[in-house]
Amino acid sequence: DRARARAQEAEARRAAADLANELARSLLRGRGRLADSLPEVAAKLAAAFDLPWARIELEPEPHAVLPDDTPADRRRHIEEFVLPSVEALLGAAKERDALLEDVVETAALRRSDELKTALLRAVSHDLRTPLTAILTAEEALRSSRLTPEEHDELVDDVGVEARRLSRLIDKLLDLSRMEAEGIAPRPQSCSLAEVVEAAIDHLALPEGTFRVTLDEPLPAIVADAGQLERALGNLLENAARFSAPHPVSVRARRVGERVLVRVVDRGPGIPPADAERVFEPFHRGEDQRGSGLGLAIARGFIDANGGRVWAESVPGQGTAFVIEFPITAAVPA
Repeated sequence: DRARARAQEAEARRAAADLANELARSLLRGRGRLADSLPEVAAKLAAAFDLPWARIELEPEPHAVLPDDTPADRRRHIEEFVLPSVEALLGAAKERDALLEDVVETAALRRSDELKTALLRAVSHDLRTPLTAILTAEEALRSSRLTPEEHDELVDDVGVEARRLSRLIDKLLDLSRMEAEGIAPRPQSCSLAEVVEAAIDHLALPEGTFRVTLDEPLPAIVADAGQLERALGNLLENAARFSAPHPVSVRARRVGERVLVRVVDRGPGIPPADAERVFEPFHRGEDQRGSGLGLAIARGFIDANGGRVWAESVPGQGTAFVIEFPITAAVPA
């Protein structure tokens, strides 16, 4: 009888250990939160002992709740062999959740610090350049020895640098809103041709900078026209910076169930390893041109409006930035 009792106890402990291993996989695998695993763990516990249900609670301390009509011998077996392991696993999973939250918070703080550092660098350098040019022109304009041609040239310089400064401030504000998730679009039917024209006009670059080809008829995109104009403006400004003296090609057409806009420059191209990195805030190429904000903002606005954007490039042969909207997000023009 003693041998039989010991064998039964050993079998019960083995079954409890197997169940504990199975529950451990449910509670501790992956990166899901503990609360999401509790229904699965409770269902396995109930099935293992032929119970109609079981419930796992975390407060005040992790514990399992069994039906009131659970047979006494089964309840005693569960409480003696199973629940201690389950409660220990729940405690470990709870600690894991707390550690993961600390890791996420630490990573977020580190990312925030990196953004702040990059932002200070952008402000100290990129804002200083147009400000210096404006102040220099202001001093020269006070001179009485300027010819009318020199006066007009300096006035033009002030306008160019002021618009450059304004665009940079707009980018900083756009990025700030994106970081705070405050760019909810206001979608409406809008003409791609009008959006492209408005983006080019806003840049006020020399005539001939862009060569535009729009297929007819094009569907009218359902998007926030203002945000789409900002996105296109940033892509166009970036392309113009690298394409000079060649014009930037802007092409829009319908391809199957999609509408594509391609902005193509004749610049040095982008290395394959940087095809995605160029869309990260403050990322600059080796030549360090630009603020490193425009492409990140363009992707943020385009994604928010249901589209997507990517870069296609062959080093030394230029770059094409492609914007795609599905036809399901458009209505006939």
